[in-house]
Amino acid sequence: MRVRLRNLLAALRGFGVGISTKVYCFAFLSLLAVGTLSIASIYFSRATESAAQRLYGVSFIGILDSARLELLLANHRRIIESMPHEVDRDRLQSERIELAQIESRLTALVKEIGEKQPVDSSSLEIRIGESLPSLFEAARQVAFYANEFAQDKAVEQAGDYSHVANGIERLIKEYRGTRLQQAQDAIAFVSAAAKSLAVWVLFCAFAAIVLIGPIGLATMHRVLSRLGRITQAMIRLSRNDTTTVIPSQHDRDEVGAIARAAEVFKDNAIQLIAREVELKQLNRRIDIALNNMTHGLCMFDVEQKLIVCNKTYVQMYALPPELAGPGTSLQAIDVYRARIGNGALANPEQMAAANAIATREASAFTQELMDGRIVAISQRPMQDGGFVAVHEDITERRRAEAKIAHLARHDMLTNLPNRVLFREHLESEFGRIQPGRGFAVHCLDLDHFKTVNDTLGHPIGDDLLKLVAARLIKAVQSTDFIARIGGDEFAVVQANVSRPEQCSQLAASIVELVSEPYDIDGRHIVIGASIGIAIAPSDGANPDTLLKNADMALYLAKGDGRGTHRFFEREMDKRLQLRRALELDLRKALAEGQFEVYYQPIIDLQGGRAAGLEALLRWNHPERGQISPAEFIPLAEETGLILPLGEWVLRTACLHASKWPKDVSVAVNLSPLQFKGRNIVQLTMSALAASGLPAARLELEITESVLLQDEANTLAILHQLRAIGVQISMDDFGTGYSSLAYLRNFPFDRIKIDRSFVRDMLVRQDCRAIVRAVIGLAKSLDITTIIEGIETRDQLEAAKAEGCDLGQGYLFSKPMPEPNIAAFLAKRDHTAAAA
Repeated sequence: MRVRLRNLLAALRGFGVGISTKVYCFAFLSLLAVGTLSIASIYFSRATESAAQRLYGVSFIGILDSARLELLLANHRRIIESMPHEVDRDRLQSERIELAQIESRLTALVKEIGEKQPVDSSSLEIRIGESLPSLFEAARQVAFYANEFAQDKAVEQAGDYSHVANGIERLIKEYRGTRLQQAQDAIAFVSAAAKSLAVWVLFCAFAAIVLIGPIGLATMHRVLSRLGRITQAMIRLSRNDTTTVIPSQHDRDEVGAIARAAEVFKDNAIQLIAREVELKQLNRRIDIALNNMTHGLCMFDVEQKLIVCNKTYVQMYALPPELAGPGTSLQAIDVYRARIGNGALANPEQMAAANAIATREASAFTQELMDGRIVAISQRPMQDGGFVAVHEDITERRRAEAKIAHLARHDMLTNLPNRVLFREHLESEFGRIQPGRGFAVHCLDLDHFKTVNDTLGHPIGDDLLKLVAARLIKAVQSTDFIARIGGDEFAVVQANVSRPEQCSQLAASIVELVSEPYDIDGRHIVIGASIGIAIAPSDGANPDTLLKNADMALYLAKGDGRGTHRFFEREMDKRLQLRRALELDLRKALAEGQFEVYYQPIIDLQGGRAAGLEALLRWNHPERGQISPAEFIPLAEETGLILPLGEWVLRTACLHASKWPKDVSVAVNLSPLQFKGRNIVQLTMSALAASGLPAARLELEITESVLLQDEANTLAILHQLRAIGVQISMDDFGTGYSSLAYLRNFPFDRIKIDRSFVRDMLVRQDCRAIVRAVIGLAKSLDITTIIEGIETRDQLEAAKAEGCDLGQGYLFSKPMPEPNIAAFLAKRDHTAAAA
């Protein structure tokens, strides 16, 4: 056959027939074989399909199902056989859960096998399904006894379970063997069909050479015409005509593949054109980004010639256009910058950066320019040599950092050094001490500054601090150091001190200068200054000790009447230690019951009866005896202990007063700190409720200093107290400068005239006139007056003559403990009735 074909091809070549003619000839001769080949192919394809369906649907699926059954049964059996030996109840519980899952899957799988194909009642599938309940029941028995830790019983039940499981395994193996046999039969059938198909294919292939000629002729004609149209489309594409439509793209033959390849070529051409457009846009955007960067950017090649730079770099160094183009050498740029005055000043960082670039390492450094600017430069080497650098003008940042560093060590209000810089300066001064010559620390505190802040406001207080700082600068020498170390606290470090007299002269001049009046926004303000002085190294060998001793001297200066200066003395430390010991004792005193409330009577001057009693706190120290309130009350207010003390006094006084006659009231003094807590109203209501004392029998005494600290809030609290029925009394009336304004702002129930007026009332007419005026004012405002400090009969008669309502003093009684109250009240009632 092959010889005949070769002879035919040789004859055709002899006639000069082209390739298309040859193809047409072979196609014509092969036309008759098409029918036979088609029939044979259809027949054998259907036979093969039927055998394959039987092989897969019955045999392979059955074998797979048997394998799944065996795997699930093996897992089920493994868990059951391990349970009798398990002693962990939690593990047993988890295994029971797993058993339930396996049983569910076994049941579902058997049901699935039965649904795949019809089975009779005696089939293996039915027998396996009927055996499962027995298996599950035996498994539950094993699990039950294992969970109850009855190992012997569980082992016995496990034997029963194994018997059932062995039977099911035999059924599964038999089921798998059946399916294997069916698979072998199907494979044998497929093999036989394949052999028959091979014979027919060979026969049809031979016939196709002779019989498919006409179809070949038509096909080749169609192929050649389609190839011609594709060729014309490719020619148009080569001319960048991307609108050309490629024919035959949807044909499912080689020509279609060629057409689809041509379409890919067309898409690539379109993408290349679009990519070119995108690259142009990207280049334009990169140019825009580079030229709008806040940093200067430049790129130099391995020969240090410019590749590219942005406008910021050009503007930063004022480069002309001829030096901003590619190819410009770095040396030419540096020479030009040096000539116009913005060249770089040589520094070690720049030299190190140059070496880093030479070794292909990244570097970053700062560069100071000839015109004073500072530029931060970050350089990175490139793979092909050269480097790219980013230049940032950080002049303003450095100025801001310097400003921040200044603010970190200086007071924002006065621009004086703060405590941080003050401490650094002290350490520096200690390092420069010379024999026979040291330095002194003056701790200065402004007198009455808080009053200015509270009455005139913080803005006025801030302006005052600025003026004080300016005066201090004028008062000291240029070698001295001034700092603001607190709200109204300043410190002066006086250098080159050899004699204490130098310190006295400076302190006196500071006190005098600071105490001169100030004029702020039309307000005439007068304050003072107290100064404590400690001299190094005699008063302290380190900053902490020296400053602490200067603070102690300041404390003494303020205690001596303010407006003066004091040197540190060793006795001060002892005095401070005593004060600290007293503070510790004070903290323990309330818990240990060392306090006691005494009461001093308030007498009705006209009738002679006791109208009420004032609660006074007494401290019975176990070692020092009774300590004066003048000694521990200020300390309690400074430490905040006045709050629990005041609450205890209020509750105790209310409890005591509830036992007294109903016409006798009790007066309790309140500290300004109790108003800062802003819960005095709740505290008062709680004390009244706990004691059962009517609110009208409680009188709360306040001083003018309470209203000074926060007048609006204090008045609101006083109105709340008044609303619940409590009486409000103004203590020490007449000693302040704005008491009359307070009488207008709040309707006090009582005012107490200070004892200083009573003491001089008999010898000074002005004092008597003041007392008379206060009593007359109180009567016109319907306010009861109490006069304090009555110690003689003449003072009593004078108070009566002026029309005062109530009196208090040693003439009637000294303060007494609560157990003596009943006898005193009875005696006063008897005396008043006899009169």
